[in-house]
Amino acid sequence: MKFKTTLIVFGIFAALLAAFLIFEAAGTRKEGTRDKLVTFSGEDVERMLFKTGGETLTFVKGDGGDWKITSPVEARGDKYEIDRLAGDFADLKYDRIVEEEAADLEKYGLPDKEITLFIKDAPQPVQIEIGMENPLDNSFFARRADSNKVVLISSFFKSILENTLFDFRDKEIFRFESDDVSSVTLKSQNGEWRSVKQEDEWWLESPVKSLAVKSRITGLLTSLSGLKAKEFMSEAKTEDDLETFGLSNPDYAVTLDLPAANQTLIFIFNEAEDSQADTTAEIKSVTEAPASLGETLSYVTSSLSDKIIAVENTIFTDLKGDPDEWREKKVADFYSWETNGLRIKTETMDLSLVKNDESVWFREGREDDTFDRDKVDDLIRGIQNLNADGFIDPPLALPELGLDKPKAEITIRTGSGDTAGEYVFLFGREDKEPGTVVVKNKRLDYVFRVKSEILEKIPANAKDLKPEETEEIKEGEPAVNRPA
Repeated sequence: MKFKTTLIVFGIFAALLAAFLIFEAAGTRKEGTRDKLVTFSGEDVERMLFKTGGETLTFVKGDGGDWKITSPVEARGDKYEIDRLAGDFADLKYDRIVEEEAADLEKYGLPDKEITLFIKDAPQPVQIEIGMENPLDNSFFARRADSNKVVLISSFFKSILENTLFDFRDKEIFRFESDDVSSVTLKSQNGEWRSVKQEDEWWLESPVKSLAVKSRITGLLTSLSGLKAKEFMSEAKTEDDLETFGLSNPDYAVTLDLPAANQTLIFIFNEAEDSQADTTAEIKSVTEAPASLGETLSYVTSSLSDKIIAVENTIFTDLKGDPDEWREKKVADFYSWETNGLRIKTETMDLSLVKNDESVWFREGREDDTFDRDKVDDLIRGIQNLNADGFIDPPLALPELGLDKPKAEITIRTGSGDTAGEYVFLFGREDKEPGTVVVKNKRLDYVFRVKSEILEKIPANAKDLKPEETEEIKEGEPAVNRPA
């Protein structure tokens, strides 16, 4: 049986080879030149029809140069892919002429695909027919519909000719401007939190009032705006569709307020388990690009879209985590190298230092009274790197925390003019949690628990920040008596 199959395959290949050799012998090639079948600019293409795989795709260019697909569905087009199709075939070069006046087009597989270009200011559209693939060099037979000249075009066009409707669609169908979002609310099985943007910062409003991790909020918005469809599950969602794809009782709901557009945008997600991969396979009929075998996809829609799409599960990395994980754990957000002022107040000391343009630290008002740069910078870096092991939220009992009479009050100044910043930190008692101390950033209403090792960096007196003293070595003193 296998031998018979091999003979059949060999026979088909031999026939194709013979046909190619005939075409090669009869065809003409102009060495060093590549003539054109179509001579227009892709920028002048206003509309296109692409017949492939038994359906006709219609593309219409908008005033801004973006493409819309009008059939077999209405959808935004992928500008890159459709521009590529228009550019490749509006200015189409061929490798060689096979026949100047072909009488039998079927032997070239013409037409297998058709591309019709409607060119700006051109009286008639240009229709290009694509035939079968040459088995030896993967080039394609082609002709213009208004001519019987058959040519071979490069295998370079293979990828664009194999595109499906899915490939030509814009996969980022939920796009919005992240900078326009003023608040984010996330509901999940782990709880619910709400964050509001204030100037350049994000603040949690519930379940606690706290600075939020700005990078994590902006990362979530970027991920939502850039969601890419792996499949289109429904073009016009219904209640039944929401039920089918687990969106009637979603795992996650994200609400975004966009005041500039006077919109509220709600995303709902169903996180598919591995076992749901079989469900995806069962509903292939409503998709255009079935997921790879074994790939697990999850489903999402938005309040401003009729579509349900399947997305990769990587989005849930941004969505997961209880509310505390969205709290900013840095005690303050500044950079040590930007610091130019430092004040340390304790029971025994009130020391103010200033850094000049040469990065020399000196007592404020006393440029001759300098301090050890490494020691001062080490203290500032220690405060910069403080991260919460936990939080103490209002109402606060400051005496109980040792913050009514703190062990130390440290003020750090950065920048100048419009970029100037001041950060004040109160260091209280060592906390009941072993190895931690409470610290309050004065601008915040809550308290941080941090590693108590920071206390070792706070000097007991000004001398602790001075350069190490060395004894003067007299000339001629024996080396054995010199200090190490």
